[in-house]
Amino acid sequence: MAELPANAFALGPAVYSHACHCWVGNEKTGLMVLDAAGQRPPVILTKQTATIGALSADGKRLLAWNRSSHGLWVKSWALPSGEEIFHREFVQKLPSVAIMTSVFRPDGRQVAFAFPDHSIEIWDATSGGVVHRLRGHTGTVGTLAFSADGQRLASTGDDRLVKIWDTHTGRELLSLTIHDSQSLRASQLAFSADGHRLCARTSGHLLVWDATPADQQLLQLVLPPTK
Repeated sequence: MAELPANAFALGPAVYSHACHCWVGNEKTGLMVLDAAGQRPPVILTKQTATIGALSADGKRLLAWNRSSHGLWVKSWALPSGEEIFHREFVQKLPSVAIMTSVFRPDGRQVAFAFPDHSIEIWDATSGGVVHRLRGHTGTVGTLAFSADGQRLASTGDDRLVKIWDTHTGRELLSLTIHDSQSLRASQLAFSADGHRLCARTSGHLLVWDATPADQQLLQLVLPPTK
């Protein structure tokens, strides 16, 4: 990874795209793209500061949003050109409109969002249109993860549940319970490369389930305490 230019992005953390060899972060002039080699001029994506929500696996798409007293906008851009891919606005009053977390599907075709009303939405990553609205959690969803083939989405929330969804139909495939008295939710979720298992990290354990509907066997590993 290239070093972040000195004094760059003083208003928050930045992300680096290996594919495009560029940094993206917030400056006083807004959210911008900086070429890591300094060979291209900076590209201003928006003149407002924004929360960087997700970077696609290939590093060529960026998602960000901005909350204000007027509501919320969500935008996606191509990197490094800064060409806008989609732009959606929500005009509901805060705090009813917000995004808890987001993640791109590995092939970049979809992006998933978790909202404060416990719902999850899967959007088309090119048009910004809603493909599926997923409901089933009874607590705030804070973590999302796609399988490597993009066919399933895992989610976990404050309800101690881990759910697996079919991204083609929007149907719930599995609902798994976190049995960890030390933690309300998993802080991280990840599918195995072959998609056969799902791993969830809590504050005290590493939980591994069979991710197929036919078998929900659980392997629980105790993590050493952090120093």
